[in-house]
Amino acid sequence: MSKDLDSPPNKRRKRIKLAPKFWRNISYTVTAIALSINFILLARILNNKFFSKDTADISNTSQPHGFSKVPDNESSVSGTLPDPTTSPQLPQLNTLNQPPKTALKNTPDLVQEQEKLDNIRNSIIETCAKRGYSTANLSLMIIDVNSGASSGYQEQQLRYPASIAKIFWLTYASALITQSPQLLSNENPQFLEYLTLMIRESDNNSTSNVIDIITQTKSGATLSPAEYATWSNKRNLMNQFFEHYYGFKGINISQKVFPIPDIDYSSPEGRDQQIRGNNPDTPIRNKLSVQHAAYLMYFIAQENFLSPQLKELLKWDLNSFDWKSTSIDYFNPIKSFFGESLPQDTIFYSKAGWTTQTRSEVAYISTPDGKTKYVLAIFTEDTNYAKDETLFPEISKITFNTMQQSRLKK
Repeated sequence: MSKDLDSPPNKRRKRIKLAPKFWRNISYTVTAIALSINFILLARILNNKFFSKDTADISNTSQPHGFSKVPDNESSVSGTLPDPTTSPQLPQLNTLNQPPKTALKNTPDLVQEQEKLDNIRNSIIETCAKRGYSTANLSLMIIDVNSGASSGYQEQQLRYPASIAKIFWLTYASALITQSPQLLSNENPQFLEYLTLMIRESDNNSTSNVIDIITQTKSGATLSPAEYATWSNKRNLMNQFFEHYYGFKGINISQKVFPIPDIDYSSPEGRDQQIRGNNPDTPIRNKLSVQHAAYLMYFIAQENFLSPQLKELLKWDLNSFDWKSTSIDYFNPIKSFFGESLPQDTIFYSKAGWTTQTRSEVAYISTPDGKTKYVLAIFTEDTNYAKDETLFPEISKITFNTMQQSRLKK
């Protein structure tokens, strides 16, 4: 199985057998027309406040970013993405070289916090090495949320993120919703359902629908050069959004994750293959650094970054969620990941990614009293890491215990 496929050897959601492709294509066309009508009506209701005709580069303008006409069987409506600078929920960062909090003073407490995090980092690296795994294929970052101190290992190395990209798509969707609340109104019940399944079950079908909606694109046949340029520009706006407003350099989240059973795509086809470039031996893939993921989860942990409704999608109640159940027929976000070894009363927000070649996770972890709060993010690219079901729980236990012990000593 290709390492680009976000489909680990895990139970997949059972689906009703689909009709033959010909009839499904007709169904999709009817659905696309209906969605187009809804978007057009919404645009008229808003008096075109968020819609324009010109295509703009997000990095060269502070105005809302327009879309030109969508080609080749896509929705014919023209529209724009919101200007995130108008939203107080979104941070504006110029660089990732500074701690996520405001400039920190070099106090004895901060020095101790830094030493603690460095010790945790070294323990994680040593744990992986003792298992005989290549640390060259490991990236990690830990942020103490209370102090703002952080420590990392190969934290700026770009790696394939698998389903970790889904929290970035959730954040991008949140920016749209901030300026167009109608997206989550009773008029659009499916959008919230797609977001929910994307995060709660890591469902690739719903993720595909989310990407279609937030980029105003869709999967389909190969496009002509001119049509592809328009289509890919829309997909790449997500990258430019995080680069421009967050300072996340080198990020690529413009590609869907596969397989997508609902459209019979076991791997990229047509225009989804075009965006991977011309060289099959070195395809252009989604790429994130563990630093990108850790900082985004740090922001999500703050008040009012995401709406309570969207933030709740990332929260797991370790008291009530029966992650040991054999009846779970979707991606299990706790078993063999950080949450497995944490106390049941832990406040836990997370997103994990797993393929046959990768195992990754980013999480915000807090004790109920809030005296211990941190973000832990680990990306790996190696079949040994991917197969190991005990490594991440062990790393999580080491990190939690060390964070707790240092607090109790004060």
